[in-house]
Amino acid sequence: MGKSYIAKELQRRLGISYFSTDWFPLPLRKELIFKMIGNQIDDGMCGVIEGTAITPHLFLLLKRHFPEYICGCFLGYKDLTTEAKLEELEENRAQSGHKGWPDYPGMSKIIVSGFVEESKRLYDECKEKNLLYFEVDNIVRQTDRIISFLRA
Repeated sequence: MGKSYIAKELQRRLGISYFSTDWFPLPLRKELIFKMIGNQIDDGMCGVIEGTAITPHLFLLLKRHFPEYICGCFLGYKDLTTEAKLEELEENRAQSGHKGWPDYPGMSKIIVSGFVEESKRLYDECKEKNLLYFEVDNIVRQTDRIISFLRA
């Protein structure tokens, strides 16, 4: 949904390190991420932690425990069709560095379709919890706006 692209842009533009949580084992994600962030804060480290493991619930938990250190937003594309998102990924592939998914017949369409549905759920949860959600129709074009928010 653009999380890794934004994290890489923050690293490139501001020298801020980043870490992706996408590959954390599902049953351990919340506990591992919470401990990792707590340790980084205790050690005086600054960085971006991005990925699908950062849920609105976990974000609020982190914000409660480390209010002066945690800021963030959520990205999604609930208003795009699967076809429109696939076109945007292809259009921005060179600039964003997104390599795509293994394209067994129809695999990309299945994956993106699931992400569109997840974006709808994420949007509803962000709205319910009063968290910022950016609707992304073109991550490359919207990068400056998202980074400006994160820097504020």
